[in-house]
Amino acid sequence: MTRLIPLLFAALIPIALSAQKKATNSRSIPYFECHVPEHSGVSQLPLKDYSVEAKIAGTIADVNLKQTFVNSFNTPLEVTYVFPGSANSAVNGLTMKIGERVVIAEIQEKFKARETYSEAVEEGKRASLLEQVRLNVFQMTVGNIMPNDTIEVSVQYTEYIESIAGQYQFIIPTTIGERYAGENNGEQQSVRPSYVVSNESPYALNISVDIASPVPIVEAKSNTHKIDMTVEDSFHWLTKLNDTERYAANRDFILEYRLRGESLASGILLHEGESENFFMLQIQPPKYVSKAAIPPREYLFVVDVSGSMSGFPLKTAKELMSDLLEDLKPNDLFNILPFAGASTKLFRNSQLATPANINKAERFMRSRISGGGTNMASAFRDVYQSMPETPFSRSIILITDGHIEAEQKVFQEIRENLYKANVFAFGIGSSVNHYLIKGVARAGMGEEYIVTHPDIARAKATQLANYIKRPALTNITIDFKSNSVYDFSPISIPDVLSDRPLTIYGKYEGKMQDEIIIHGSTGSKPYQEVIKISSDNNQANPALPYLWARNKIQDLTDYSNNRSDCKHEITSIGLKYHLLTRYTSFVAVDTEVANISPQMASIKQPLAIPDNPGYNNNYSSRMNATGAVSRATGHSNIRVFLPQQTEVSGPLTLLRWENTEVAPKYTLRIENIFNEEILRKEVFEDFYWINFEELNAPMGYYLIKVLSDTEQSSEIGIKYEAVGAAMEYQHLFDLNSRFSLNEYILAIQDLYNQQMMPDALTLAEIAIVYYPDNPEIDEIREMIWAEIKYN
Repeated sequence: MTRLIPLLFAALIPIALSAQKKATNSRSIPYFECHVPEHSGVSQLPLKDYSVEAKIAGTIADVNLKQTFVNSFNTPLEVTYVFPGSANSAVNGLTMKIGERVVIAEIQEKFKARETYSEAVEEGKRASLLEQVRLNVFQMTVGNIMPNDTIEVSVQYTEYIESIAGQYQFIIPTTIGERYAGENNGEQQSVRPSYVVSNESPYALNISVDIASPVPIVEAKSNTHKIDMTVEDSFHWLTKLNDTERYAANRDFILEYRLRGESLASGILLHEGESENFFMLQIQPPKYVSKAAIPPREYLFVVDVSGSMSGFPLKTAKELMSDLLEDLKPNDLFNILPFAGASTKLFRNSQLATPANINKAERFMRSRISGGGTNMASAFRDVYQSMPETPFSRSIILITDGHIEAEQKVFQEIRENLYKANVFAFGIGSSVNHYLIKGVARAGMGEEYIVTHPDIARAKATQLANYIKRPALTNITIDFKSNSVYDFSPISIPDVLSDRPLTIYGKYEGKMQDEIIIHGSTGSKPYQEVIKISSDNNQANPALPYLWARNKIQDLTDYSNNRSDCKHEITSIGLKYHLLTRYTSFVAVDTEVANISPQMASIKQPLAIPDNPGYNNNYSSRMNATGAVSRATGHSNIRVFLPQQTEVSGPLTLLRWENTEVAPKYTLRIENIFNEEILRKEVFEDFYWINFEELNAPMGYYLIKVLSDTEQSSEIGIKYEAVGAAMEYQHLFDLNSRFSLNEYILAIQDLYNQQMMPDALTLAEIAIVYYPDNPEIDEIREMIWAEIKYN
């Protein structure tokens, strides 16, 4: 039996060893190296190259993703690599190349594939195993990589590229943000990548995209990476990652391109197989409708302000919100609902978008700070439960980086309340969870947008405004006439807004010969479009079976209530159509026995940390703030939002904290200077109002600590002494009594001016309980948060 040797270090450490660099190596990043027992010195990480070759034919991309592993140790290796994938991909192949020998992988049930891999490795054979962790996260394991071996493992997948207003967006995810595990409860497999702390990736990145279109291409660009462009002719463009971006796998690669005439027209693609025939029907909605046909609208902006949004993402979200608010009309209703561990809202009920209310909303957003977990499903639940009946057409706009694990719970909340509102999703940052963003838009019959940096926030906000105010094609029915069709995907045909086409996958029997008629309504008028089936239709589109199967699996995942039946059907589809799924995996086994020793070292190949300014400099702190566990930098304590040495004069003090692990409860402990415990209390929130009068605590010094089952905070020293300005405002520190707004504001300003920050902050939080929509209090609180120093 092969024995796995652990690494000497749990974390891989970047070490600059200039003596080991070749003179020809112009790379600015230091080598990333690790130690393995029985190996002399240090060696480089095994993944050397991550190459993507994509061929796009109109709207369908065929992609080959090649990972090159090199063993520079003198010990056989097993490498495990968790990496991101496209949320739209239908992964249909895997090959392993050793020298000139190529091994084609088999598709097997997940448990069987693991057995096949394990047996091969124990026999000393080289083997690779590709598994789906989440819909857009995969795990590659390559075993028995011998010293000086170079093994290339290639993943093949197909995806359909959708357009919005004629713009097509092709995405290559390259890294994964830490995911908040709250609300998951073990229902979905957790994502556990490894990281290296660097601004560049520990392996080379190569991307080339070949675009061929039946109509002329007018533009291709990337706002995320520098690219080189070669124009063969107006129908054929080649793009390649610029050499200066060779180690830029710390942010997703996004290529946008446009076609003349804004988009392809409605039409149908066919594929006749040996036993089944497939079609893909694309319906382009009408472009114009009278303003009278557009109903008044209500917008609910659900904004993620959790710890993972710290720095760049929250700044971008605030700019995006400002742009979105500018696009509202005075007769539109709106509200803002920020959320983290819990949710709140700007107005008790949605208000008209008057200039005064817009100003109030902008001040409200400027005062938001990041912190706490990301309980997104609970936030949506709160939104839906507080929705009154309305004649307005209602839309929910979600703004988030999507770094959570409980995606299915969010989708379920949205689907169960779809009759109340459609949902649009903005993904913020360079490593967005595309599965969540696309899934929210799909479940909410809306649209998704990716905002990688503040400079494009305005353009994306305009896209949304144009998308919603343009015509809706509703009550859609499809008359296939005499064509015998079955097995549609999606199961339910949604309404269509603006410039995004509706794509329907299905199967048909015999020949597709008769015309297809689309019926619907646009505004108050009936709509009809006829799709002709001609003998010119190309009936060899081999991507269609994969795309149909991928969408069928998505339907089963989204809508099935019977997990057992769902698992059985997804497994059957995966095996039949040769697709990677939650329950089917690819395994490749070499015939040659390479490792005759009983030993093999195990290495986890790390990713680069996502490139979000204000995020990388203290990655561990940011990850701790999300409630996720940061394996990149080790253990972190509960963080209390107070200076470690604090003076308070008010009889009430608000204590807040956050931690790295989801905890069902905390224990708050307060001791006096003689180590006598005066309070030990179980707390089920991440805050507590300390009432010194109720504790019968005399003025003096106190030591405070917050504990969970696995973590604890540093000890906070509080000096409680009612002196100075706080004496005048003692009566205001009362959660059971409401005072005038002006009285609160004057007191908070006075405490702030006298630098009694904890007291001013506590009083501001009390005032917000009674005046949640007041921008002046929000502005003062924002100033206090900006100045106060936390433990």
